[in-house]
Amino acid sequence: MHIPLDLDQTVLLLRSSRLARVAFTIDDEPSLVTAAVSMTHDGRMTLEVDDADARSHLDGSHVIVEVDGQFASTGARWTVVARGTAVACDDAPSAAGRRCGVAAAPWASPPPTAQRFTVVPTTVVGHLLTRGATDGWFAGVPAS
Repeated sequence: MHIPLDLDQTVLLLRSSRLARVAFTIDDEPSLVTAAVSMTHDGRMTLEVDDADARSHLDGSHVIVEVDGQFASTGARWTVVARGTAVACDDAPSAAGRRCGVAAAPWASPPPTAQRFTVVPTTVVGHLLTRGATDGWFAGVPAS
């Protein structure tokens, strides 16, 4: 069973996350990569992606960014999904305002070859996952 989280809790969980899965399409085929993620104070997400195919296709693509985890105090599991459009950015402000603004935490940062993208979420939803719906599932472990 999935229990919806309120928007404030959902954004807080997204802000606290450092790694995400990013879904997008390449030639109408689904693609999924892992990215370092951080969030600016104005609600933009910064993604750092090192996958060559992703770097060449993400700019201007509609994306879904997914993070999940577990509350240490209760063991309850959660998931957050944000949708938006990825825009390549650089370290210098531009007239188009494409500055990323925030780097990911040093321990979560990908290699120097990574490209940075910014995403302004158009929708953000979060859910608390009950034990019955997630038996055998471990936060951040695909196919668990």
